[in-house]
Amino acid sequence: MKRKWLVGLLAAIVAISMLIPIEAFAGTTTAKTPDTLGLTTTKWQKSFGTGWNNAPTPPALIDGNIYVGAYNKVYKLNKNTGAVIKASESFSSTVGYAMMPVIGDGNGYVYLTTAKSQIIKLRESDMKIIWKSKESFGTQNVCPLKYYNGRIYGGTWGDEDGYFYCIDASTGKTIWKMTGKDGFYWAGAGLVNGRIVFGGEGETLYSVSATANNKSTMDTQSIEVSGAVRCVPAVDGNSVYITTGDPTNVMGSSSGSGTLYKIVVGSDGKLTKSQEYTNLGASKNNPVISGSYVFAGNDNGKITVFNKETLAKVNQVTAPAAVKGEMVISTGNEGKVCVYATYNTRPGGIYYVELSSDCSTVSNKGTTFVPSHSQYCISPITVDDSTGILYYKNDSGYIMAVKGGLGKTKLATTAGSKRIALKWNKVNGATGYCVYRATTKNGTYNKIKTTSSLKWTNTGLKKSKTYYYRVKAYKTVNNSNVFGSWSNISYKRVK
Repeated sequence: MKRKWLVGLLAAIVAISMLIPIEAFAGTTTAKTPDTLGLTTTKWQKSFGTGWNNAPTPPALIDGNIYVGAYNKVYKLNKNTGAVIKASESFSSTVGYAMMPVIGDGNGYVYLTTAKSQIIKLRESDMKIIWKSKESFGTQNVCPLKYYNGRIYGGTWGDEDGYFYCIDASTGKTIWKMTGKDGFYWAGAGLVNGRIVFGGEGETLYSVSATANNKSTMDTQSIEVSGAVRCVPAVDGNSVYITTGDPTNVMGSSSGSGTLYKIVVGSDGKLTKSQEYTNLGASKNNPVISGSYVFAGNDNGKITVFNKETLAKVNQVTAPAAVKGEMVISTGNEGKVCVYATYNTRPGGIYYVELSSDCSTVSNKGTTFVPSHSQYCISPITVDDSTGILYYKNDSGYIMAVKGGLGKTKLATTAGSKRIALKWNKVNGATGYCVYRATTKNGTYNKIKTTSSLKWTNTGLKKSKTYYYRVKAYKTVNNSNVFGSWSNISYKRVK
């Protein structure tokens, strides 16, 4: 009875605060990403309606398009504009709390889990539903899906226990499923050395055969760990890295202990602890491997860099709140390692850490992107490897594409006696604004005012003459001004 009461409480809390962390699809990139603190802007943003029912899943960049699930459809979006290219037909269930991203298989198909943990397969080209899994696993869909070699893996959490399952991606039939003590919460699968590796709430890491045809051929191996495993294992050779958290607190409090493990997966499936760092703090963050380093966040907002071989701590910074969604690590900016993370408090922006190439020195840190729609955020960030544009969502329900540079403002003018009053919108991250004026629309615009204000009145003007204005935001970086785009042209005839 106590367990059922907790399930109901958790469902209500999750619906309010969106505490579940998610797997991202990028992890690392060599693209040139925004590398000046605060010098970012919204390329586009999109909402699928108001209310939790319409909340989109975190954006997934698959085969050059963005895919999201919202309510009872899957949408394919243009990655450059956010415009809907195609929407699927409606399905009978919904995407639940909109926490699990769409995944792709590299063969032209995408997959999504519904509120009742039924898997849906769709064809990318026309968004037609190919199948719905033969089985609905019935409990909460709080684990990310993974695709490996023609199979879909996922997990669930429920009143008592939950399932971890394997589905044939061709037919939608269940190949095997297993229960685990206290279920599987936010846990995903990794493929290493011919084994599927995943953890659970019961402080256990499992290894099963990646070619099992049924439950009897799974060849299940396991090892006990300290804490609940609520992450997707990061794979490096024959080793996996996992984070753990307090098994008694699934709601994601910042208190509690956690460990970062490096575990070797043998050819026989045996799991052996290689290294561990016991002072990680409670975590639900997927570790990310980049070069010689492992990056992991925790529920206290700490982002820690570790030596991949020894798990010795190399560096650590603290974000504004819990880091739950998977981070992006970029090595595309010369001489730098750039870290991008979301954090679970308002405004739900993107936190940026700039490290030296050996990660020993922090040269800059802080919130680099502030969204126009403030909310809590546990979303992963994904990145376009061709452009460096970052994609994510927060609990406002908006999908956002974020690029480097300042945004442009919107200008309005009002005419008076020998004067014209100007007013413009704030640009996030701007130090100030430059006002330019011309006497013809296509004439030369000369700078006439620099100000940190959002309004200014141009006085001493000639009666009955028309003046044209434009405004640019700027940000001072290293004693130089970096400018955003031109505003619209606004003009008035002096009274």
